Amino acid sequence: MRRWPLIAVLCLGASRLWALEGEADVQVIQNHVAAVQGPPGTPVSEAEVDETLAQGTLTHRQGLAPGLSAEGTFWASLDTLPSQTSQSLPQNKLAFSSHFLEGWLSWEPLPGTLNFGGGKQVIHPSSGFSHTPLDFAVRGAPTTGAQATSSWEEGWIGTKVSGFLDKVSASVFYAPSLSWNRATDDAGLKYLTSQQTDGFVQGQIGLTLDATDLRALVIQGPGNPRLGLGVDSSWGDALTLRAESAADASQAAPRFDSMAGATWTTTEQSTVMAELSRDETGTTGRTYGFVRAAGKLDSNVDADAWAKTNLDDHSGWLGSSVTYTADHWALGGSWLGSWGSPTSDAGLSPLRWKTTVEVKAFF
Repeated sequence: MRRWPLIAVLCLGASRLWALEGEADVQVIQNHVAAVQGPPGTPVSEAEVDETLAQGTLTHRQGLAPGLSAEGTFWASLDTLPSQTSQSLPQNKLAFSSHFLEGWLSWEPLPGTLNFGGGKQVIHPSSGFSHTPLDFAVRGAPTTGAQATSSWEEGWIGTKVSGFLDKVSASVFYAPSLSWNRATDDAGLKYLTSQQTDGFVQGQIGLTLDATDLRALVIQGPGNPRLGLGVDSSWGDALTLRAESAADASQAAPRFDSMAGATWTTTEQSTVMAELSRDETGTTGRTYGFVRAAGKLDSNVDADAWAKTNLDDHSGWLGSSVTYTADHWALGGSWLGSWGSPTSDAGLSPLRWKTTVEVKAFF
């Protein structure tokens, strides 16, 4: 318990000494879940489980020489519910964890044309908001919230080569398989990175035609190769259309994962977003509809509201948030709820609803 304040002080000192960018985030979460509070056979009832999560990051970007640069993000957290589920309360409820989310060394022998890189990087080629079919390599926990990817997601250790022409780009990312004995070696390594037991190679080709971006991806990991196609097209200053689809390359009956969506942005930077997706990668296919509206209530106050529905069993999730942002801090509150029968997609989760109060500091 004493390590977190010491690390916070050291991080603050480092940010001032080396001009690092830092963010500290504290969330107080109240979960209301369906749980059995008694011996087997006791009816399920609603229980309240509280969680406090403190996280922080330090980020730095540095030019080392002409064409050579480095950047990295170190993350640490202190969690009172490390199991990440209100149904599993470990004996040691207070858990500290930390490692580098990203750390990348980049060399451009031909600036703007050829780039070599190595280290640890997050790979997110998808442009989807609630559903991301082209994000083949994700190292974050699955979410039921409005945004499919987490801002605290960990990258992959590997190497990358990228080439750029006027309208065409191409890249290849190689991530080797890395694992070790958790009992003997994890004590020190877990503060640097988590394991990546499944290595992969991912290639991407992009084509830009006026206001339309096309991309094709292929990934080869431990299973079947997977192919993906995506398109984003801007229509004026307000409307953006996007569509993505991915499928296994070597199956007689490919498992498709597809998404189509649109975003409308007003001159006041308010947005209305809608997405329709079909995911057949699980044991049963699922069709989702998603809508989100976001905008400013004031120059410093942002708000949003969203809903995501399984169109097959009519269960789903909905939520909203309000955030006040100042120069060096932000205060926000959010609400997430679900509906559906106990056998439905959303109803299978023990979560019924939760509220979160979040405080951020930037330095």
